[in-house]
Amino acid sequence: MNGKVAALAVVAATAFMLGGCSSAQPDAPASTEPLSSPATTMDGTPTAEAPQDAVVYTPPPLPSSPEAYAVAPGVSPAAIKACAALDVAAEVYAAIGKSTLSADSTTGHSAGGLLCSFTTDGHAPGTPNFLALSTSKKPTYSYEMLAKDSQPGWVRQDISGLGDAARFYESGPTGEQASHMLYSRKGTQLVSVLAKFTSVPATADLSVHRYGAIVTKAYSSK
Repeated sequence: MNGKVAALAVVAATAFMLGGCSSAQPDAPASTEPLSSPATTMDGTPTAEAPQDAVVYTPPPLPSSPEAYAVAPGVSPAAIKACAALDVAAEVYAAIGKSTLSADSTTGHSAGGLLCSFTTDGHAPGTPNFLALSTSKKPTYSYEMLAKDSQPGWVRQDISGLGDAARFYESGPTGEQASHMLYSRKGTQLVSVLAKFTSVPATADLSVHRYGAIVTKAYSSK
């Protein structure tokens, strides 16, 4: 990762951060097919319908003694404040253990949202061990830009119980490596979790449910 992240939209940031670490990544072709209209109740409230063969998100327990993340030099005060407001420290700790909010975190990317990037403690320079949480104010456009089907080397899975719609992409884990992307759309929000590990921490839990807990907390913190 590098400073270019600050100038990219959520979808472009996904390709940049994961593409810089792996040659196998989902393409993000634009789609002219509109999102299907969700079913509604009598009062017009959308109902939550699980996609066929979808994984149902199950909230996992948090660790009994979660630790706060550190903050690296160079993180802007605005990003520090905005990321803290999401209140996801316990959820991030449960997923990857001790971590540091990196200088790639920004409130200025072009999708009009927030990017909070966490690196695992002790990772070597140039080793792409990170988990990034991103929020966007353009959910329909950004979500439709995502590939609808699995790409070579990646497996796609629909997830129910995370907003109005959610998709999970996985390349790995193979041995000690893992590359994951989770996108969730809810009303006027798009939240994504991106993870790339060349050396997965021994205590890490990189399951879709752990990522889902981070997404859920980001929604509830708005």
